[in-house]
Amino acid sequence: LVEKAEVVYPSTSPKGVKEIRTAVQTVRSNMENLFQEMHDLNISLESLAEKWHQYEVKYDTLSSWVKDTENSLKADGDLKDSLEEKQTILEKHMARHETIIAHQTELDALSEQGQSLLEMCDSVVSSQLTQLSSRYVSLLTLSKDMLKRYEQNVQDHQQYTDYYNKFTSWYQDIE
Repeated sequence: LVEKAEVVYPSTSPKGVKEIRTAVQTVRSNMENLFQEMHDLNISLESLAEKWHQYEVKYDTLSSWVKDTENSLKADGDLKDSLEEKQTILEKHMARHETIIAHQTELDALSEQGQSLLEMCDSVVSSQLTQLSSRYVSLLTLSKDMLKRYEQNVQDHQQYTDYYNKFTSWYQDIE
């Protein structure tokens, strides 16, 4: 552009040369600004792509954990005969329940990350987060219900054992 402008300078009045130089400077400045904006946009897009990738990895990991834990809890519904077995299942489930509760921070972090992406992207993130949150809440509720059931089984069995021992003792005393 500068070279083309210099070609017309000899046949242009001094006032015209000044106007052409001003116009060329303006175009050059606008082009530099445009290139800078394109560079900044490219950096923003690369950053967004990386954030999106991190979100997808965390989402897939947490979603897989929720699914595996749901399946594991559903498979643990067997009743046991002895008090010791019931206590073992209760202790095992208490530990699993604590693990489930501990994953709340991961879900919260994923939600925050998703919200920042949601501001820049479409509603896919919102749908995914809503679905995963619902599944997590269901998982937590199922775990709490199972924990209560296991605790009640242990208490009922302990009470049965206590009554049985009292009855046996009473029966032996009257013989």
